Amino acid sequence: MGKGISGLILKAMGGRDYILTIQHSEKVAPRYQRIYASAPELVRKIAWAPGEWLRFWIPDTEHADQLYQRAFTIARLDVENDTLQIEISLHEHGGPGSEWAEMVEPGDQILVTSMGSKPFHLLENRKGLLILGDSASLPTVNAILDSVPASIETRVILEHSSNLELQNPLSSRSDTEIVRVERKGVETFAQALGTMDFSGWQIWANGEAGSLTEVRRLLKTTSSIAKEDLHMQAYWNNGKPMGNARKAR
Repeated sequence: MGKGISGLILKAMGGRDYILTIQHSEKVAPRYQRIYASAPELVRKIAWAPGEWLRFWIPDTEHADQLYQRAFTIARLDVENDTLQIEISLHEHGGPGSEWAEMVEPGDQILVTSMGSKPFHLLENRKGLLILGDSASLPTVNAILDSVPASIETRVILEHSSNLELQNPLSSRSDTEIVRVERKGVETFAQALGTMDFSGWQIWANGEAGSLTEVRRLLKTTSSIAKEDLHMQAYWNNGKPMGNARKAR
């Protein structure tokens, strides 16, 4: 099954295609799915780090010639068993990615492309690590928290849009300051940061595009942040679908 012009572009840019075979899928919270898959070729090729993600090509449930591209985070990689764990935050109003995650069964196969990830790497000699995330980026937040040594001062601001999202699994670290805030609009993250000075900190921020714009604007006035210390990536854009939809060839 082809992926249209989008797939050709990814291939030209160095994207590699792999097949994942589903082993097990479980809903660990009302809006959170955990999927285990076998992928020997993929597991042996990539050098996994927290925040690594794959482009999934999801078939439309009603139109076989339609594919949707969605990005999902690799939560864990098991090199010895050639398996990986994918964690997916389910959208309130569904969508191709959420529907596939809830319907997938053992033995099902899915085509994925590996390209474009900028995984997390802890920088040396920083004052601390600040993480901004929400339900969509929670799998990445958890993977980062599980990898960071307890000696690193770490603060997390985690945004939620509903009480159901508070049930999503969060890495348990007694040495980490975690602040949970309810999303009221694009200003929620910025308001939570306030006037705190994060000069000299490593900052990793994933969330809604408009919210990250407000954070960037705020940090310019409160902190002196080196370019290499700041990572921002929008996981979604309010009112707009993320990913591409293409006709299969």
